[in-house]
Amino acid sequence: MGTNAQRSLSRRAALLWGGGLALSAVVAACQASSPPSAPTVASTTSTAPTAVAAKSTPVPTTAATTSSPTPAAQAATAGQAVTLTLSYRSGNAEYFKERSTAFTKANPQITIEQRPIAGSNDAYYPKLSAEFAANSASDVFWVSTGFGMYDNYAFAQQLIAADPFIQSDKVDLNQWFKAAVETLKLDGKLYALPWGMHPDDIGLYYNIDMFQKAGVEAPSVDNETFDSLAQKAVKLTKRTGSHTDVWGIISKTTPFEGLISQVRSFGADFMTDDKKQAAVNTPEFKAAITWFYNLRTELKCNPLLAETPQSGAENSFVAGTVAMFNSGVWDMSLTSQIGNRFKMGVSLMPKGPKGIRGTMAHVDTISGYSKGKHQPESFKFIEFLTNQESGVQNALVNSFFGARPDVWSDPRPAQKYGKDYVDVWQSATVNTMPLDEPYNFRLLELNTAMDNTLSKVWSGDTSPDKIIAPLQDAMNAVLSKPRQ
Repeated sequence: MGTNAQRSLSRRAALLWGGGLALSAVVAACQASSPPSAPTVASTTSTAPTAVAAKSTPVPTTAATTSSPTPAAQAATAGQAVTLTLSYRSGNAEYFKERSTAFTKANPQITIEQRPIAGSNDAYYPKLSAEFAANSASDVFWVSTGFGMYDNYAFAQQLIAADPFIQSDKVDLNQWFKAAVETLKLDGKLYALPWGMHPDDIGLYYNIDMFQKAGVEAPSVDNETFDSLAQKAVKLTKRTGSHTDVWGIISKTTPFEGLISQVRSFGADFMTDDKKQAAVNTPEFKAAITWFYNLRTELKCNPLLAETPQSGAENSFVAGTVAMFNSGVWDMSLTSQIGNRFKMGVSLMPKGPKGIRGTMAHVDTISGYSKGKHQPESFKFIEFLTNQESGVQNALVNSFFGARPDVWSDPRPAQKYGKDYVDVWQSATVNTMPLDEPYNFRLLELNTAMDNTLSKVWSGDTSPDKIIAPLQDAMNAVLSKPRQ
């Protein structure tokens, strides 16, 4: 993830990045120059708290399958000084610099050279992809499963094969939530370790003072329904004439950012089980988007696209012009911006008609370069950046938890953010559903196609009844493409 400033730009900016076309071109170049596959090694079995199905897809047939050197063959001479390069989004510099210093203190023979990439995803991924194409990527780097980037790079054989190191270092995969580990498996193999995980933008942040002043009961984690939440949003919406002074709610409807979890709550999903076709032509999917549509057009408590504050939901919430908005775990840190102006509450988006609260595991990873010269040392650093203490520091510095149960149980994040906040998010994380990844990895293109089509609903230009068929067609046009 990263800082709040980065996150406010990251996903939407990625969508605007050529609709995925720039990515496709660079990934194709990466594949053309990719090294041979790593040896096939069985993954360690995990029995961590969350049960989730692994991605099951055929082994790619478009790449060579000769063996890479074993970890032992790549190891530097014992005691030899090694410098590893590390790339990440520059907004995370404070965290990675401190963790690098701590690692070198524990491993004096390994020095970490920082290579931060300025900007958010729209700058980071093109730069990283270009480095892969030029065979010049850093030894270790951050990469997320968001918008299919991790799977794209793994399929292009740019990421270190993690299974041999997991076996040789006897890494216990039970340290992480099973959902995090399983989300990272591509054709049964791992190419990274989980750095963090969040269950999608299902958090519901609300202004406690507004609720109390309006005499409205605060949102309930366990007992709220979509209907009751909508009525609360109506009561909290304030207008002066035709001007809306306070919006009752701003809901995120970018498909793979905030909509998919709510669709899952209604009992639907975006794709068929094999992830090769759209599955939106169902009554459950229609019910989900109708709820969001009605907030805007009938109840008028959620802004149409043209009415959406330019400053964004978070800044508008801090300014006191939005009563509720849904977002991710990182926005617990908004309390520092709010100060004493009002009290912020944290709940979760409601469960659906069948008592299910939809989620989706967005997993951020630390991986290594498949052509790196110091892979054993790189993997040692990867293990360090994904251990408990690094997870706690990630929570404290970046407000980003998720991949490890022992980070959630550590008392320090609760002391910083408040036990109530942490408890709410922990309950949402434990049973996170898997990432909905298209078979062909074209998540960025698919998200853009869906967003462009559904925007006609969120702008009020058309109704859910009339958008299902065009949406199905737009999705299948992307899903029918080959793996990239």
